[in-house]
Amino acid sequence: MHNITQDAVQAITRISVSIDDVNEIYTAIAIAVEEQSAATGEIARSVAHAADGTREVARCIEEVSAEAMAVAETAGSFDTSAGMLEEQIVILKGQIDEAVHNSVSRVNG
Repeated sequence: MHNITQDAVQAITRISVSIDDVNEIYTAIAIAVEEQSAATGEIARSVAHAADGTREVARCIEEVSAEAMAVAETAGSFDTSAGMLEEQIVILKGQIDEAVHNSVSRVNG
Protein backbone atom coordinates (compact mmCIF):
# COMPACT_ATOMS: atom_id res chain seq x y z
CA MET A 1 0.00 0.00 0.00
CA HIS A 2 2.87 2.27 0.82
CA ASN A 3 4.31 1.77 -2.68
CA ILE A 4 0.97 2.55 -4.29
CA THR A 5 0.72 5.80 -2.31
CA GLN A 6 4.29 6.70 -3.19
CA ASP A 7 3.62 5.99 -6.89
CA ALA A 8 0.47 8.11 -6.73
CA VAL A 9 2.37 11.00 -5.10
CA GLN A 10 5.09 10.79 -7.78
CA ALA A 11 2.48 10.73 -10.54
CA ILE A 12 0.70 13.74 -9.05
CA THR A 13 4.06 15.54 -8.79
CA ARG A 14 4.84 14.80 -12.46
CA ILE A 15 1.35 16.00 -13.44
CA SER A 16 1.88 19.17 -11.39
CA VAL A 17 5.25 19.80 -13.12
CA SER A 18 3.62 19.22 -16.50
CA ILE A 19 0.85 21.66 -15.64
CA ASP A 20 3.48 24.23 -14.59
CA ASP A 21 5.30 23.67 -17.90
CA VAL A 22 2.06 24.15 -19.85
CA ASN A 23 1.33 27.34 -17.85
CA GLU A 24 4.80 28.71 -18.69
CA ILE A 25 4.28 27.92 -22.37
CA TYR A 26 0.83 29.52 -22.28
CA THR A 27 2.26 32.63 -20.58
CA ALA A 28 5.05 32.86 -23.18
CA ILE A 29 2.50 32.52 -25.99
CA ALA A 30 0.26 35.18 -24.42
CA ILE A 31 3.21 37.58 -24.12
CA ALA A 32 4.23 36.90 -27.74
CA VAL A 33 0.67 37.49 -28.95
CA GLU A 34 0.51 40.76 -27.00
CA GLU A 35 3.85 41.91 -28.43
CA GLN A 36 2.75 40.91 -31.92
CA SER A 37 -0.46 42.86 -31.46
CA ALA A 38 1.48 45.93 -30.35
CA ALA A 39 3.86 45.59 -33.32
CA THR A 40 0.92 45.20 -35.72
CA GLY A 41 -0.67 48.33 -34.25
CA GLU A 42 2.56 50.27 -34.72
CA ILE A 43 2.85 49.05 -38.31
CA ALA A 44 -0.74 50.12 -38.96
CA ARG A 45 -0.02 53.60 -37.54
CA SER A 46 3.13 53.86 -39.65
CA VAL A 47 1.27 52.83 -42.80
CA ALA A 48 -1.48 55.37 -42.06
CA HIS A 49 1.15 58.08 -41.53
CA ALA A 50 2.88 57.14 -44.79
CA ALA A 51 -0.47 57.23 -46.61
CA ASP A 52 -1.14 60.71 -45.20
CA GLY A 53 2.28 61.83 -46.42
CA THR A 54 1.64 60.35 -49.85
CA ARG A 55 -1.70 62.16 -50.09
CA GLU A 56 0.00 65.43 -49.12
CA VAL A 57 2.71 64.95 -51.76
CA ALA A 58 0.05 64.19 -54.39
CA ARG A 59 -1.86 67.34 -53.38
CA CYS A 60 1.32 69.43 -53.68
CA ILE A 61 2.06 67.94 -57.10
CA GLU A 62 -1.46 68.84 -58.24
CA GLU A 63 -0.96 72.41 -57.01
CA VAL A 64 2.40 72.72 -58.77
CA SER A 65 0.89 71.29 -61.94
CA ALA A 66 -1.98 73.79 -61.81
CA GLU A 67 0.45 76.65 -61.23
CA ALA A 68 2.64 75.48 -64.12
CA MET A 69 -0.39 75.44 -66.41
CA ALA A 70 -1.33 78.95 -65.29
CA VAL A 71 2.22 80.15 -65.96
CA ALA A 72 2.14 78.54 -69.41
CA GLU A 73 -1.16 80.27 -70.20
CA THR A 74 0.24 83.61 -68.99
CA ALA A 75 3.37 83.11 -71.06
CA GLY A 76 1.20 82.38 -74.09
CA SER A 77 -0.74 85.60 -73.47
CA PHE A 78 2.51 87.57 -73.18
CA ASP A 79 3.75 86.00 -76.40
CA THR A 80 0.53 86.98 -78.19
CA SER A 81 0.69 90.50 -76.75
CA ALA A 82 4.34 90.86 -77.73
CA GLY A 83 3.52 89.78 -81.27
CA MET A 84 0.69 92.31 -81.48
CA LEU A 85 2.92 95.04 -80.06
CA GLU A 86 5.61 94.21 -82.59
CA GLU A 87 3.08 94.52 -85.42
CA GLN A 88 1.93 97.89 -84.07
CA ILE A 89 5.54 99.07 -83.81
CA VAL A 90 6.18 98.10 -87.44
CA ILE A 91 3.03 99.99 -88.51
CA LEU A 92 3.96 103.02 -86.39
CA LYS A 93 7.54 103.01 -87.75
CA GLY A 94 6.14 102.92 -91.29
CA GLN A 95 3.84 105.84 -90.49
CA ILE A 96 6.72 107.81 -88.94
CA ASP A 97 8.98 107.04 -91.88
CA GLU A 98 6.22 108.16 -94.27
CA ALA A 99 5.57 111.34 -92.26
CA VAL A 100 9.29 112.17 -92.17
CA HIS A 101 9.63 111.45 -95.89
CA ASN A 102 6.59 113.67 -96.67
CA SER A 103 7.97 116.45 -94.45
CA VAL A 104 11.40 116.25 -96.12
CA SER A 105 9.74 116.27 -99.54
CA ARG A 106 7.74 119.39 -98.66
CA VAL A 107 10.82 121.12 -97.30
CA ASN A 108 12.88 120.22 -100.36
CA GLY A 109 10.19 120.79 -102.57
